[in-house]
Amino acid sequence: MSTASVVPKATKNPEVNLALTAGITFIWCLVFFICISTINNRPSTFGTLWASGNAANHGLNPYAAYPQTGLTTFGDPDLNYNPPFMLPIIQLFALLPIAAFARAWTITSGLLMTLAGCLLFRRTMQPGQIFWLFISVPVIATFIEGQVYCWPYLFCALALFFFSRNQTAASICIGLVVAMRPNMGLWAVLLFLAGYRKLVLRSAATVAVVYLVPLAIYGTKIYRQWISAFSNDKHWMELSNVGVMPIFARLGHRSIGAFLTVVIAAFVIWWAYRKKPDFTSVGTVGLCAAILCSPIAWFNYVMFAAPFLTARRWGKVETIAAVLLVLPYALLHDYSFPLYFAATTVFLIIGCSRNEAADQAIKVNVDARHI
Repeated sequence: MSTASVVPKATKNPEVNLALTAGITFIWCLVFFICISTINNRPSTFGTLWASGNAANHGLNPYAAYPQTGLTTFGDPDLNYNPPFMLPIIQLFALLPIAAFARAWTITSGLLMTLAGCLLFRRTMQPGQIFWLFISVPVIATFIEGQVYCWPYLFCALALFFFSRNQTAASICIGLVVAMRPNMGLWAVLLFLAGYRKLVLRSAATVAVVYLVPLAIYGTKIYRQWISAFSNDKHWMELSNVGVMPIFARLGHRSIGAFLTVVIAAFVIWWAYRKKPDFTSVGTVGLCAAILCSPIAWFNYVMFAAPFLTARRWGKVETIAAVLLVLPYALLHDYSFPLYFAATTVFLIIGCSRNEAADQAIKVNVDARHI
């Protein structure tokens, strides 16, 4: 079994990486402390998850609206849309009062994100990449808003970490990401077309298993309740939904959005089939393309691709795209979200044009796709 890897030059002063990491850790802890200290003033941020878990704990519909359920920006109940297999975790936290739930959830999110960052850290990383991993707006917003995105973020990091070490573990992590966010399934499709067939089949088996578990716990009604929650979904109206279809739907051109989505999906499918790219390139392109092609794609989803986006050294174009994802969206208001869209698009294009054989920052087993 052959192995080929090309590792980029290490930073001229590795001490800079360490100093920057220490500084980022301090900032991270400061943000973490502020979030915990102010959480009593914003328990409604976590209301949707708590209400869902509390309902499940009492045998009620976890996908219905309750008094504690948060509201969207247009006034509708912001229901829990997470797949049923995630309910046991939410239920466990929901055993706590809502304020304690928010604290515990925030602490757990911080720990998971920190673990993911540690898994991705390399001495060859550029200082800007380290900064971006911890301080980019998608990461901070996920942390502050009490979202569940830290879980797929961690599993994406684990998939990259395990790929050259344990193929089975990597496939399980990929399966969990797709199970948590089915709209990321395009990533698995591209992996299959790129030649990683056994990896994808194991991932598909993982999805099947975790989707069967809720049937044993809640019965078949749980999936009817979950699907019913989407019946009146209006999240395409949210400015933070940065998929191509939602953006054009808000502009009044749904057909154009649908056409462009098909074009993007067709292009990346052709690219994966013809070019047979490496695992890191497929991760970059697959996840970015999935965001662009999804009917629901929050700007936070960019963090799923972060492990792959930082696996190689950045040039000027990638750096500019990354900077767009650090700009505080609260300062830019409505104009910020097209920037996230543009940054994701740039990363997608760069991922497609990369010469993966000449610029790998991690070890990639050439024969791994056949294992």
